[in-house]
Amino acid sequence: MKVVEVSVGKKIEYSVSKSKITFADELMLNCEKLERDYDVCVDICIDKNGMVTAGQLGEKYAAQIEIPARQYTEREVPNPDYDPESETDNTVVQEYITEKKPVAFSMANVTLKLYAIE
Repeated sequence: MKVVEVSVGKKIEYSVSKSKITFADELMLNCEKLERDYDVCVDICIDKNGMVTAGQLGEKYAAQIEIPARQYTEREVPNPDYDPESETDNTVVQEYITEKKPVAFSMANVTLKLYAIE
């Protein structure tokens, strides 16, 4: 995981275990479960009661998690619906189709931006 300190000052405490980031021993997010087919950004804030929140703005902006879009590998595979003998069907069925498999999630692709909270 890449960690970027955006501003100078005290930062929120965090720990990382496998694909999970825990903030202030209070809020845990599993980055692997947050991965989508598009980039995902999660804002981590501290509200007026000192509680760590995700996805809603509080009084202090503490961190931002950036998870890039899911990557895929592609390969050509035989189409199970292809029948070269079939002449009765007017639809065109390709002999090969593209199979997409997701690449395994890696925390090395995640960026954690930390902001000063004091």
